[in-house]
Amino acid sequence: MNNDAKLSPFCKRLWKAGLFLLAIYLSFICVGWWQGRTSYTRSMGHDFIGFYAASQFAQTGDIAANYDPTRQLAAADAISTSQQLDIKLKYGAWLYPPFVNLILRPLASFSFGDALNIWTALGLLACAASIAQMRRMLPPETHWTRWGLLPLLILVSMPCALNLGHGQNAFFSLLIITTTVTLWRKSVKRDDGHLTRRNDLVNLTPRTAAYLAGMVAGLLFYKPQLGAVIALLLVISVGWRALAGLIVTGVLLVLLSISISPEALPAYIHAISSQVEWMQANGHFPWSRHVTSLAFFHRLLGPVEHLPTLFTRCLAGIVSVGLLIALLTAAIRNRHHAAMQDRIIVVTLLSTPLIVPYFVDYDLILLAIPMTLFARERLAPVHIKDVVTLPRMARFDAARYGWVALYLATLIGTVVAGQTRLSLVVPVLMAMTIARIQPLVRRTVASSRVTDSPVALQYLAKAA
Repeated sequence: MNNDAKLSPFCKRLWKAGLFLLAIYLSFICVGWWQGRTSYTRSMGHDFIGFYAASQFAQTGDIAANYDPTRQLAAADAISTSQQLDIKLKYGAWLYPPFVNLILRPLASFSFGDALNIWTALGLLACAASIAQMRRMLPPETHWTRWGLLPLLILVSMPCALNLGHGQNAFFSLLIITTTVTLWRKSVKRDDGHLTRRNDLVNLTPRTAAYLAGMVAGLLFYKPQLGAVIALLLVISVGWRALAGLIVTGVLLVLLSISISPEALPAYIHAISSQVEWMQANGHFPWSRHVTSLAFFHRLLGPVEHLPTLFTRCLAGIVSVGLLIALLTAAIRNRHHAAMQDRIIVVTLLSTPLIVPYFVDYDLILLAIPMTLFARERLAPVHIKDVVTLPRMARFDAARYGWVALYLATLIGTVVAGQTRLSLVVPVLMAMTIARIQPLVRRTVASSRVTDSPVALQYLAKAA
């Protein structure tokens, strides 16, 4: 595919769709501002109430009380009453480790509205920094008419709207994982020319990048369900240096948690399982917002108002364990193939929601990273020794429609899941994961001794 200014019909359709969605969002914002409805602004930031309450607990030095559902709910109700908000928390669960409270503590110095504005601004800055790094994952010669789709499609996505509307923190998760992936790719010795100095953030050696990748990935311990799979695959692919970086960050965060509140860490460990189970048993768990295997089978087979049955847990366990085994097999078999690391990263991020037990729809913004790596693979110069077997490449063009289906599923998945018992995202995500991981498990990587015959080059030109 040429990287000049001439757009393909597919890219033109993406631009039209993205601008159409942007026009819809802007029209809603303008109508709400024009009508001057106070409920429009006071209903924003539902999930941010929990973060603001955590900042108040940190300010008073009573972080351990943040893990008491009764006191957490009382603090949230007090915030809603004092700020005259039209929103209330239905459950009092705080599932973040104690050091997060310390990070949130400065927000308690501001009113709820000002704190929410600061939080939103910081989130948008984190999103912009993530987009800048993802732009650098694309070939340097990529024209703006192509890389411009990256910020457009991210900003008009439903996960982005959910993060802004609910005051969530997935933008910060996106920045951490994007930085981890950047360092992950930098830590792999590549001779394919895809990573050039022009496209590097800093000039790091692979060994230094491996340490830093582990240290940055360790920041995901603030959301262990996100960091577990990524950290495991990072260590397998990069090696012991990434593990050393993870250990350093993990030890520092544990020591920080103990130093600020020794009694909060045991309370947090107990709350991880007890509070989630309490919400599930009382029908307060937002199953429709989750895009996990367990949520999919539980809502499909029910009853949703109670704890998941043994049958649904077994079904979800089979899917999670099966995908994890396939993912580990793919990573181990291809750990010495530098050119395959991008594909390992793609299947890692695709399969994470299906493997972990807790993954909410606003976290789907993380899928922007594998989508970017897929686009990089389409735009990068073709190297005969870096591709899978030629029959696979001949059918590679159809993969982009799978990404379109996944994007559409995330766009309407929350609405459909809220009105029905079906989650559209999970089956599409599962199909995409299986399609991308199967060649890696079967290890269909072509040998570096593959001849550059005219027939082979024709296949590659068609695929690219």
